[in-house]
Amino acid sequence: MIKALGFLALFFIIINCKAQFNLSGKVTDEGFKALPFVTVKISGLQNSIFYTQTDSLGTYQFKLQAGKYSTVFSAINFKNVGRLVTITGDTIINIQLQVIPNTLKDVQVNAKKALIEKKIDRIVFNVENSISVIGTDAILL
Repeated sequence: MIKALGFLALFFIIINCKAQFNLSGKVTDEGFKALPFVTVKISGLQNSIFYTQTDSLGTYQFKLQAGKYSTVFSAINFKNVGRLVTITGDTIINIQLQVIPNTLKDVQVNAKKALIEKKIDRIVFNVENSISVIGTDAILL
């Protein structure tokens, strides 16, 4: 009887050590609006690295073994947020990302015609874009 209880206790300890726990949460901005497509990177045991992205509701989920992990949340135009997490059971981590204010002062669009244009009935040579005519006139050509 004692051997059977010892075996059962050992069995449950081994199962508990290999158990996987859920790490989940929600990523929002400063206005508590859900952020989709935020990259979530988790690195931990034996240099293992796991990646995922948040869904359209800003939620993510991992299945991990117990241990210590480093998490990084990153998105375009937002500051990266890193956290150290110790997983001993199901864990929920909600993160709020801060916007990096980027504004453009001025936008300038420049366009040139192609040097040679092929049309259905003709080929057009645009002289104004030719390097050989810079600083000269039509007589010198």
